[in-house]
Amino acid sequence: MRIAICDDNKSVIDSVKNALLQCKDYITNMIIDEFYSGESLLEHYKKGGRYDLLFLDIHMKEIDGINTAFKLKKLQKDLILIFLTGHNIYVREAFTVQAFQYLTKPVKQEEMIKEFKRAVEHYKLNHTKYKIEDKKSTVYVEISNIIYMEVRNHNITIYTDKGEYIVKGRLKDEEIRLRKYDFVRCHQGYLVNMQWIQAIHEDNIQLSSGHIVPVSRRMRKTVINLFSNYIVGRCI
Repeated sequence: MRIAICDDNKSVIDSVKNALLQCKDYITNMIIDEFYSGESLLEHYKKGGRYDLLFLDIHMKEIDGINTAFKLKKLQKDLILIFLTGHNIYVREAFTVQAFQYLTKPVKQEEMIKEFKRAVEHYKLNHTKYKIEDKKSTVYVEISNIIYMEVRNHNITIYTDKGEYIVKGRLKDEEIRLRKYDFVRCHQGYLVNMQWIQAIHEDNIQLSSGHIVPVSRRMRKTVINLFSNYIVGRCI
């Protein structure tokens, strides 16, 4: 697991790093890199660098943590983001970039370890492989890359950020299979990955991929409730 810590205060970086090193038996191959500004982190991304988890200070010189996060999320949607800050006035902004958590400085070590372990479980869950199989081939995609599924005439179209796949099956079976991975049935013919939900309207759901899928009047309330719980569990 590749982890980055970005803060303009070295003592904060050292504190976070020491807490993470206590958890090295919790996940194998943990790599930790340090950055002292949003600019240096963004420059690293422009050169192709990527991380699974980022601890990011909100209040930094030049480009702050919120703007840094917005830019990073455009480059890597599945980045797990934990904000570090000495102020609580940025909660709304942190929410808009789908932060996984928001920790107030000085962060207690036990709290840091707790949130790190929760982030690792989230990482493992979203990097589970999903098997797509037909008569000609078998493809494995990460569940987090599945945007939504649509069924027509017993054919399920699986929409991912890398393309589309068509398989035979029942959407009800996929709903049961994917429920623990935060998928929700929003319509008789549609199953959506809540990770991709951007907005829920009266009769449709807007996804961050640009897709628009219908939401039935009967299922809309359930979708809103489940999505609200999903957001609470993974954001602020």
